[in-house]
Amino acid sequence: MTEENAMSWGALPPGPMLRCHLRVQPLRPLANIDYPGSMLRGAFGHALRRLACRCGTERHADDCVYARIFEAEGLDGHCGANRVSPPFVITPPLTRASEREGFNFSMTLMGAAREHFHWVAEAWELAGQTGLGAGKVKCLVLFEGMEQNPERVLPARWLELHTISPFFLKKQGHCMPPESLELSDVLAALQRRLEITSRLYLTPPTLPDWDAWHQACARLEMETVLRVARYQRYSNRQRQFVPVEGLQGVIRISGLIPDTLLNAFALGQWLHIGGKTSLGMGAYRVHTPHHSRSALTPRLFS
Repeated sequence: MTEENAMSWGALPPGPMLRCHLRVQPLRPLANIDYPGSMLRGAFGHALRRLACRCGTERHADDCVYARIFEAEGLDGHCGANRVSPPFVITPPLTRASEREGFNFSMTLMGAAREHFHWVAEAWELAGQTGLGAGKVKCLVLFEGMEQNPERVLPARWLELHTISPFFLKKQGHCMPPESLELSDVLAALQRRLEITSRLYLTPPTLPDWDAWHQACARLEMETVLRVARYQRYSNRQRQFVPVEGLQGVIRISGLIPDTLLNAFALGQWLHIGGKTSLGMGAYRVHTPHHSRSALTPRLFS
């Protein structure tokens, strides 16, 4: 790691979780990528393995830093056993990865990823030097700051979830169609996500009263403007492109929203919801009447 970049990452703050904000600056034009979460994850994983894995085989040692961060599964040496959600979440850029201007993204670190914070920093620098995308375009990956806690969502008469990357909310193994989505499905997906990260990484350290959530659900209303987004990602494991689909758009929830649910939606911005979160899916931003609107978040509901 260059001295300048190492100094910019700075010291590790206290707490079970932190979120790093990074910027990718390509050194030559980078092909437009509609959903770059999978690309970023792959580049990070390859770089981290080069730096932090000395196992030499698919059987990782218990203390292998790469395996503890990127392959949080089968740490008894049996790859593929006991797969668990990794201790990091990559939130891709809000807009398409730009050819020339570069783009910003964020990464939430928990557990081993937070513990080995500087391995993460070095891996991103190496990923940029190696190159991103199919063309292996060399990039600068610059650290732009960090946060310890999500911004609190203030009580309001409504809130909106604006997707950054598609939500994979499945029913009978397939992506749920927009017209079938109900508020209970959204709350169940958020509940499952928080239960997983709390059990594995103490994030959050305590869980809310789920019964109160579901009782509140009966008093809330939901409107949606959603479509099914479809794209392909390259799977190194399968050595081929595989289709991916999810729901893209806006979900509005109206009514007297409990504080615990507001806090959970705030945390979900860092942890994502639904399936395939390791690929950057399920990312969203919360908007309420307290937020000023931008050109990227047009008024969709009256």
